[in-house]
Amino acid sequence: MSEATQQYLIRRATAADAGALARCRLELFREIDHDPSAEREAEFVALCECTMARFADAGLATAWLAEAPEDLSAIGSIVLLAYPRLPTLTSSGTDEGYIVSVYVAPAWRRRGLASALTDTAIAYAREVGMARVRLHATPVGREVYERAGFRRRDDAMEIELTASTDV
Repeated sequence: MSEATQQYLIRRATAADAGALARCRLELFREIDHDPSAEREAEFVALCECTMARFADAGLATAWLAEAPEDLSAIGSIVLLAYPRLPTLTSSGTDEGYIVSVYVAPAWRRRGLASALTDTAIAYAREVGMARVRLHATPVGREVYERAGFRRRDDAMEIELTASTDV
C-alpha cells in the first residue's frame, strides 16, 4: 500500500529499509529522554536494524516509512508487530497487532502524517484479518490514536524480566 500526497509519500518498508526504520526509532527514543552515548547509539541502531529485518523475514512485523517527496528521505515510520492470540467469547480472531515505533520528524509534524501512518497500519491489520490492534501512547500521540478509534484500557500490567540497560 502506498499513499502519496503533495507533502509526503507513505510506502511499505522492505528489508533494505531496516536502517532507516532503526534511525527513526533512535530519534523517537531521543525525544523521550533516552539519548544514548555515541557507543550505545551505534549498538542500538545495529540491534534495531537486525531485529527489524529478522521480524520482517519471519512475518512478525510489517513497517511503513513516510518519505519527503523531494529526496525520499525518511521523515516518519510505524511498525506493526503481529502476535498469535487465542479466540475469546467475543472474538474468534487468532491474530492481533501491536503498533510500535511511531515517529514523525519535528519539521513534518502537524500535517496529518502520524494519522496517515496509523491509518495505514490499521487498514493493513484489517486486510490481513487481525482481531485487534494495541499500542502504548505517549501523551503527545494519544489524540492521534483516539481519533483513529483506539480506546484507553486500565487492565494492562507488565513485569520486567531483564534489569539490564545494555543494548
